[in-house]
Amino acid sequence: MPMISFPESFPTEAAGELIELFRSGSKPTKATALAAWNVVGFALDQIPDAESPDNVVGDCDCDCSDCETDEDCKCAVLDILEEAQFLNGKPDDVVGARKIPWARLIALLLRLLPLLI
Repeated sequence: MPMISFPESFPTEAAGELIELFRSGSKPTKATALAAWNVVGFALDQIPDAESPDNVVGDCDCDCSDCETDEDCKCAVLDILEEAQFLNGKPDDVVGARKIPWARLIALLLRLLPLLI
């Protein structure tokens, strides 16, 4: 079976699933784990050169050292996903210099993934 490609456009439904999960505090399901993988896959594809942290879109403290607890990580993911949903589909000239920290989002979601299974 061939590998599945990363999502080609921002996974709005997957982001919404994660936002709802983190806001409600409900129990994770297979769907939330799949949502996290979809968002991580899309985010990976947004990084121009995955081997060079200097080329990451947006600023990133990819070790998530500022997130002392899982709740801190969830709040950080919420902030990023809500901003990404707001910017989704807007022309680049409207967005201006605002950028989504995709690498940080990846690091946060991978840290939280065991809680989503």
